[in-house]
Amino acid sequence: MSDVFVQRTDGKLDYTFDWSDDIDDPITLVSVSHIAPSDLSVDSEIVDTASGTSTVILAGGVHGATYLVKALALLSNGLQIPGEVTLRVFDA
Repeated sequence: MSDVFVQRTDGKLDYTFDWSDDIDDPITLVSVSHIAPSDLSVDSEIVDTASGTSTVILAGGVHGATYLVKALALLSNGLQIPGEVTLRVFDA
């Protein structure tokens, strides 16, 4: 996941992690932890175990800053899969 997403300091961005390619039947997605740097806040999180996706809604940030938001998916077999997305905060 190497794309960079942009949001305003007063805005919110939702990003969906798609874990489904990493999950083989009969293994399922159990939970996901989304970790944002201190200047960002996780406004809300949604984990869709049926589709194998998780969505995090991020808010805040400092103008001009670039952040790496991390995620860690827990599977029903006990394995964990890491993920990350890059977010740049910019006010035009």
